[in-house]
Amino acid sequence: MKSPDVPDHAEKVFSGVLFDVYQWDQELYDGSTARFEKALRNDSVLVLAVAGEDVVVTREEHPGGAPFYSLVCGFLEPDEKPLATAKRELREEAGLQAASWEHYKSFSYGSKIDWTGHLFLAKGCEEVCEQELDAGEKVEVFRVSFDEFLELTLRDDFRNKEVSLELARMRLRDGELEEFKERLFSS
Repeated sequence: MKSPDVPDHAEKVFSGVLFDVYQWDQELYDGSTARFEKALRNDSVLVLAVAGEDVVVTREEHPGGAPFYSLVCGFLEPDEKPLATAKRELREEAGLQAASWEHYKSFSYGSKIDWTGHLFLAKGCEEVCEQELDAGEKVEVFRVSFDEFLELTLRDDFRNKEVSLELARMRLRDGELEEFKERLFSS
């Protein structure tokens, strides 16, 4: 599936497991032409889940990579909507189900990669099943206080840098972090 930012005359030059790469000739402002390129991939979801007074986080490991901390997250399957993916990933990775959901924000991951991450707030989470992990992932789920979560987001091995940046911005704006905390833990 092509992005609206990729012109119809673009040629797919690579089809991979995660990325498809398109190239095309683009006229520049001075009338000359340059070769443009864009990678496309399925969108993803991030789930900021709360259970009681705690934030749910994971410590994950995947073959060939160092362990890292993360929110529950994953990629949309073909024809899957972001909220459906968020619900599926929360259940598969953490064995949890949320009482309520809120789309908080979407993040774009760059101008040369067509990839959007959708951040959802999942409130009132309760355990409903065992984890259903893929063969290529180890996921430990644990709960931390909001203050511990804030500290965790500052670590180099916290994967979701867009969330870290969002929380850092909130810290700089008077009262915004407290408002977000209230929103996150309200029913």
